[in-house]
Amino acid sequence: MVKNKRRCIVIIVGGIITAAILCITICYYIGIEKFVHNENDLAIYEEELSKLNEELGTDYRLSPTGDDTYEDMVAFYTGMTIEEFDTYIREAYEKEMEFDKRVGEGVAIPVDD
Repeated sequence: MVKNKRRCIVIIVGGIITAAILCITICYYIGIEKFVHNENDLAIYEEELSKLNEELGTDYRLSPTGDDTYEDMVAFYTGMTIEEFDTYIREAYEKEMEFDKRVGEGVAIPVDD
């Protein structure tokens, strides 16, 4: 009787350990695949940004800002078509140039509330 209880306990503990290892393995591979997938999602945007940097003489980079996470950044950029992304970067560049021009002229810059 005691022998059967020990065997049962060993089988249960072994099953729990096996299930835990399986869960950890699955979570690890899902996490890796998600990260790789996100990197590939940004590849076309990084390539387009590289072309724009060359054209505009800038050194813009894709990176999360403020409290945004990497996933938030991926969702933001991949929510745009490549044409929308191009327009977004060009508009940011124009605003930066306008700001630099105004600062250079000593013009007060209005602050949005």
